[in-house]
Amino acid sequence: MQNAIKTDRPWPVRTLHIQIGQLSIPMEVIDSFDQILDDFADSDPDDTDKIPYFAEMWPSAIALAKYIEKKPQLVQNKKIIELGCGLGLPSIVAAKLGATTCLATDFHPACIPYCHANITRNNVNQVRCLTLDWRYPRINQTFDVIIGSDLLYEEPQTDALMHCMAKIQKGSTRLILADPLRKHIQTAVEKLEQAHWQIELDDMDDILILTATQNSAPTRKQSARTTKAAS
Repeated sequence: MQNAIKTDRPWPVRTLHIQIGQLSIPMEVIDSFDQILDDFADSDPDDTDKIPYFAEMWPSAIALAKYIEKKPQLVQNKKIIELGCGLGLPSIVAAKLGATTCLATDFHPACIPYCHANITRNNVNQVRCLTLDWRYPRINQTFDVIIGSDLLYEEPQTDALMHCMAKIQKGSTRLILADPLRKHIQTAVEKLEQAHWQIELDDMDDILILTATQNSAPTRKQSARTTKAAS
């Protein structure tokens, strides 16, 4: 089984056509999440970092893509990095909406060939993908916009996210996160405010959308619907 996992794309895929506003995006997804989960459980049973979350098309990724489509000015003519890109949907949508470049990154190396296949299928040449560990972000670039969806599964990930952002942000960088109201998103909000980011909270299809920009006097703007959802 370990030999199979070393193959570029060992798990069969099926194609979903995901409607994002006026865009119909073909996305290849792993056909059986149970199969890929079993394979990694057999090969790396004690390594939780190897859980193949990338294999699913998560609602938060779709919500993030829809939010970007409704506000294309957030990405047009911008240099984008996506953290935890999985299969790459938000980066692909950002590219189709006019982003200058998109760097789709994920910790799990097995996802990169699948992400690359989706980039190729959608003919978005300004997107490239690579493996990135937030804890040790070996990258020497800054970006106009940082995007990510469903990133905060565990408490330590909030510190890793802040550490990575410090390496790749510049003074005008905007952060856009989509989260299904996991408990650690509140920790992220608090850490961002402590670091003088201005927070706005909204929602898309019952997924929390957090946008943040750096500001010397942190404040938080929150839609009435999001306040109700978070309470």
